[in-house]
Amino acid sequence: MEKINEGGLLELFRGDYIVAPKQNVHQSTSSEGASSFLVVVTDVVPSEADMNLLSNILKAVNIEISNVSIVQSKGFDEIVKELGPQYLISFGKSGFDLGIQSVQIDLYSPNEYQGIPILVIDSISKISVSQDKKKALWLNLKRVFNV
Repeated sequence: MEKINEGGLLELFRGDYIVAPKQNVHQSTSSEGASSFLVVVTDVVPSEADMNLLSNILKAVNIEISNVSIVQSKGFDEIVKELGPQYLISFGKSGFDLGIQSVQIDLYSPNEYQGIPILVIDSISKISVSQDKKKALWLNLKRVFNV
């Protein structure tokens, strides 16, 4: 386990993994055989504002950012192998982009693939400027996490 220092929001980069530093947050790396409660896939490196919004979104469903791995440019099989998530939310990357081609995964519609609940939604930056998208996200997060 590696302790993440306080500092710049996107201070630590591990390959394609982006970890948001926060006081007393620990992040396990895949080499330690760890699993993540939630994996968030993004289409771009999130800005500080995007990370703040993401943190607030997750807090609304009682998830702390310390239980989240944020990745970019990974496919579903690679994510499962390396991180073993219980849930996956994809911001701005379609199911097809994740390499899921055998099942149609619609935006804002909770799905399950290989036993893992998946929610594919618009990018964080698009959600941040649209009340309708925020509302759709909230409604579907409540369904996924039984809130």
